Amino acid sequence: MATSGKIFISYRRSDSSKDARAVYERLCREFGEQKVFIDLEGIAPGDDFVELLGHNLDGCEVLVAVIGPGWASARNEQGALRLLEPDDFVRIELRTALGRGIKVFPVLVDGAPPLRAEQLPEDLQALVRRQAVALDYRRFDADVKQLVRAIRAESGLAVRRWLPYVLGSLFLVGAAALFLMSRLGDASTDAERTPPQAPAPAIGQAPTPPSVPPAEGAQAA
Repeated sequence: MATSGKIFISYRRSDSSKDARAVYERLCREFGEQKVFIDLEGIAPGDDFVELLGHNLDGCEVLVAVIGPGWASARNEQGALRLLEPDDFVRIELRTALGRGIKVFPVLVDGAPPLRAEQLPEDLQALVRRQAVALDYRRFDADVKQLVRAIRAESGLAVRRWLPYVLGSLFLVGAAALFLMSRLGDASTDAERTPPQAPAPAIGQAPTPPSVPPAEGAQAA
């Protein structure tokens, strides 16, 4: 799924799945679901993960890196740091985004401290120079608004504030059209039911008396 003109959310499942989902849902509310991408399903067996991750970043304008306390210290089954592995998914996403000049916003959650250069492989050390946004659950709304403002300021993405007004206008126009059609239909029905009226007599002319049918058995004169 390519993310043309969208926001890509990168996160480590073992570190910040819930926080990443909360960020995703809020950004969808602000920018629309079609403008935000998050991988909730994982990579299917047999897929080329390097090619797939690169494809998901095609046309992406912003990458939001959700970083929790265990983001840099996560280890694989052998005890090696995952971030130092060349095929670590998170590392590939960030390395690709930085290499393509995509705007990267580190988002610190659950009390995670800012990243240090010595924690990162060489190809990710540019993250240290990116100003991070800290999200605290006690002031989540205010912190997410700060993130939204930063995304708007650094990208061409617009918040969909216009959508309620457009929908409201379309509703009013549709209601007015239905009301007008209903009134026209009532007027047409009334016209069909009204019996024809005799024309009014000319000025100075006596009105023509109504014709009376002859009585039964009467002889014609």
